[in-house]
Amino acid sequence: VSAAPTLNGQVLRYASGSLVPSFVSMLDLRSNVTGSQALSASCGSNKTLTFNSATDSLLCENISITKSQISDLGTFGSLAAKSSVDLTADVNGVLPIANGGTGSNSVGQNLVFAGPSSGGAGAPSFRTIAAADLPASATYWSAATGGINYASGNIGIGTTTPNAALDVVGNMTASGNVGASVPAGSVVLMSSCAGGWTDVGTLAVGVPAAATCNGTSCHMCQAPAPSALIPSSSVLLMESCPKNWIYISTVSGAATAAGLNIPYSSCQSPASATSLPLGSKLIMASCPSQWSDLGQTTSGPLSANCGGSACRVCEVPGSTLAAQWQTSSGTLLLQPTSGNVGIGTSSPRAALDVNGAIVGKSAVSNASATIDFASGNMQYTTSDCGAFDLWNLKDGGTYMFAVQGTNATTCSFTAYLASGTSALTVHLPPDHGQTISGKHTIYSFAVIGSHVYVAWTPGM
Repeated sequence: VSAAPTLNGQVLRYASGSLVPSFVSMLDLRSNVTGSQALSASCGSNKTLTFNSATDSLLCENISITKSQISDLGTFGSLAAKSSVDLTADVNGVLPIANGGTGSNSVGQNLVFAGPSSGGAGAPSFRTIAAADLPASATYWSAATGGINYASGNIGIGTTTPNAALDVVGNMTASGNVGASVPAGSVVLMSSCAGGWTDVGTLAVGVPAAATCNGTSCHMCQAPAPSALIPSSSVLLMESCPKNWIYISTVSGAATAAGLNIPYSSCQSPASATSLPLGSKLIMASCPSQWSDLGQTTSGPLSANCGGSACRVCEVPGSTLAAQWQTSSGTLLLQPTSGNVGIGTSSPRAALDVNGAIVGKSAVSNASATIDFASGNMQYTTSDCGAFDLWNLKDGGTYMFAVQGTNATTCSFTAYLASGTSALTVHLPPDHGQTISGKHTIYSFAVIGSHVYVAWTPGM
């Protein structure tokens, strides 16, 4: 023995006639079959040791896994049964059709990978999107032939039962013009017929050119089905030219409909096909059933023959809101021709005609010397008379102010058009003075221009 072991794990190894302390190494392992070293060579990087039971030895080989060592990969099945071609296809990302793939290394556009579109659960596959894939119940939308729609073609916003092509419950905003198309078969006077419109004739011979469409005879153009936009750059005869239309000239001679006396203008439509703005008045051979017929032209060149009869003055519906406001009993109406509003009457005589009692906002109590009529036309204070500032008195408005304090004092007023700005001139009655002790006082204010006229009733 040359030396005793000094570290844990050391053994005495025989070498050259003596025992030497050393650790056991891989080279000390022997095969029971051959008696030689179990590891014949050292391993390099990226290698692994595999055991050979036939020779009871260790082999140093490249790291690898053969297909026989993998038993199952779910829906791919057993790789042991696959050929090298199948394995190559799997590595390249081609999923067989039987396993839900396309059998190709690419997929066509507009396809989704999903389960069956009908018939319950099933294996997923690449297919086109179907109606059943759309979220019908969550958003009120459902699918039908011809596209996405709801309730037999009607679209509802804020309602599950739309009663028109578009039925909106709630407020609407638009960044552009809101207009109407021309119903099929309607005949409009235009400079020329284009965009699918049919030319059914011109104005009668003898109508002065200056009174027609931009210096030429107007054509009677019939709208195609189902409805049509006004073709680009067309010249129409209208009461006034809508926004974004070009004014050409005023029609020579007034086109006077029943009860109206309106000179009409030649108006050129925008450079792209457009709808007619709501409330537009234009000359037509006859008015569509949905539009307002304001009467025939009774004087001037436009009273000439329009296809066998006098031309008509027709108003595009929509801006009048008559259909939205008028109830079955006719209790709320915005009159189409005059713009008058009627409540309790179908024939309003003024801008607002109410057939019944009118109630305003409840009287407003004030504890300060500033009386802001923006909060209500009738106001009061339980204090005695003093110096009051009257805010937001508007021209044409009438206001009432009650002083309920019972001490005999004198009121003074400073009036403003706005909140403390734009002073108005106050005119007090000649007999104005102290209030009566133990009594209330009523003040009334009438605003005319920049003047406020005051009336008072003491001793109430």
